[in-house]
Amino acid sequence: TKYYPIYYPHRTQECTAESFELLEDPRAEQVERLADMLGMKRVGWIFAHPPREEGFMFSAEEVMFAAMEQLEAAQGVDKTPFVTIRCTVDPEDGNASVDPFQVSLQCMDMVAEGALGADPDNRSSVVVSPTFTAIKEGKRAETIESQFFLLTIAIKDHTSPILRRHFPMANRIGTMQTTDELKDLLVRPPTQRQHSATKPTKSTIPTKSTNLPTLIQQPTPTPQHSNTLTLQHPNTPTPQHPNTPTPQHPSTPTPQHPN
Repeated sequence: TKYYPIYYPHRTQECTAESFELLEDPRAEQVERLADMLGMKRVGWIFAHPPREEGFMFSAEEVMFAAMEQLEAAQGVDKTPFVTIRCTVDPEDGNASVDPFQVSLQCMDMVAEGALGADPDNRSSVVVSPTFTAIKEGKRAETIESQFFLLTIAIKDHTSPILRRHFPMANRIGTMQTTDELKDLLVRPPTQRQHSATKPTKSTIPTKSTNLPTLIQQPTPTPQHSNTLTLQHPNTPTPQHPNTPTPQHPSTPTPQHPN
C-alpha cells in the first residue's frame, strides 16, 4: 500500500497525555469527496503520544480503535491493508519514532464480539469481558497485554509521481514557512520553476518529487507474542462468529487519518 497525502483534522479532537476523543469533523465529507476524485481512499490512521515506559506500546483504547478501523475497512473480520501508525519520541536521543502496525484477525474478531475492554488499572492491557473466557498459555486470563495483538509492518520510502511540494511543510525540524518562501511561490509558480534556468537562491525550493513512505503489508506477519489465545463462550465450547460483524466504536479514541 502506498500513501501520498496525509489529512490533518483541524480541532476535531480533545487530547490528554493518556487519551484522545474524536469530535465531529465538519470537513470529513469534503475530504472524502476530494480523495474519491483523486482516485484515493483511506488506508490508515496516525496517533501520537508522549514517551512511555519500556514495553508499553499501545493502550487498550488504541488497540480497540485500530481493530474497529480495520473491521470497517475490511467490512468484517478479514485481511486489509489498513494500518495504524504510531508516532512518539525516543526518550534516550529525542529522535522521532514512526512505526506502522496492524492488529491481528483474532483481535478484530474479539473486538467485533465485544469481548475486550479497557483496563482501568493497567493502560497497556485489555480486559476480557466476563461473558467470554480467554485461555492464554493453558490458563484462563482476565487481562491480556495489548502487545499480544500487534503485528509489525514493513515500511520503505517511495517517490510520489502525482504530488509535488513547493512550500515548506509546517511543524518540521530544519524548515520554516517564511514570507520570502511565500513571495517566491506566488511570483514564480511551480510551472515556471520547472522551466527556469535561474540558479536557485536561498528562498527558492527546487522542484522535486516528495519522498513518502510506502507501507508494505507482509504476507504472513509475525505477532510479537508466539503464545496462542483461545476465546470461548461460557455456554458453547466453540464461538460462532457472524460473517460480517459490525464494529462498535468506543466513545474515546481517534486521531488522524491518512488518505
